Amino acid sequence: MKKPFISIVDDDSGFANCLRTFLSLRGYDTRSPSRGDELIAPLTQGIRQTWSCSM
Repeated sequence: MKKPFISIVDDDSGFANCLRTFLSLRGYDTRSPSRGDELIAPLTQGIRQTWSCSM
C-alpha cells in the first residue's frame, strides 16, 4: 500500500523540516518543494494531492 503523500510549503524552512520529520515518522510520504513548479509536478504524474493553506 502506498503511503499518503503530503507536500509541505512554508517560508520558515525550520518549521517545514520539523513538520516533515513529524509526518514522516508517522508514515507519510512528505516533500518540501521550494518552487511552485515542484509543488505541482506530482499532478503531472497522476499523484492526487489535497491542498490546504494556513496563514
